[in-house]
Amino acid sequence: MNDEQKKQSDYLPNTGIDDLSLSLIIDSQQKAIAPCVQRLVSVCGAWWPDLAESKLELVLDEAIRNAYEHGNLGISSEEKSRLLDSDEFEKELARRELLPEVKKKKIYIEVSCSREEFVLTIRDDGPGFDWRSYEATSLSQRNSADALHGRGLLLLHKIFDSVSYNESGNQITLKQTLKTDKQQS
Repeated sequence: MNDEQKKQSDYLPNTGIDDLSLSLIIDSQQKAIAPCVQRLVSVCGAWWPDLAESKLELVLDEAIRNAYEHGNLGISSEEKSRLLDSDEFEKELARRELLPEVKKKKIYIEVSCSREEFVLTIRDDGPGFDWRSYEATSLSQRNSADALHGRGLLLLHKIFDSVSYNESGNQITLKQTLKTDKQQS
């Protein structure tokens, strides 16, 4: 067993640890996302063995990146498309990170794992988004090849049993019921 596997096995649910709760607060900086996602994957992956590590990494990255880009940096989906088309997106991220009002903003991540359920809550300091309009959009419209926006949210809806938002839309809670030993037999 290598060192990383040993670290991960310390968090395994079959070690007598019945529940795990973890809180992280990260700065609104792109460089903080990947290390945060890696730590969460290493801690939480063992609790959700049915989900491939790469898929868990993808959904965590997507949810945290949404909080960073759209929430704290205030980049709309339309603006992101325009910046990507003009190859200015990365430059704009770097510029906004330096703004005094953005430097104060954080991303708050809460993870709770038990033998029965995996819960991930991500909140940002942004104003939120109109999740009701998104939810009112039909699944076929969201899944359309022409849909340029909301693909990350679509992915989250496909993977998790439950996706919910707070009133203002700056917090997302993702829940997944896990298969217990009794359910698997």
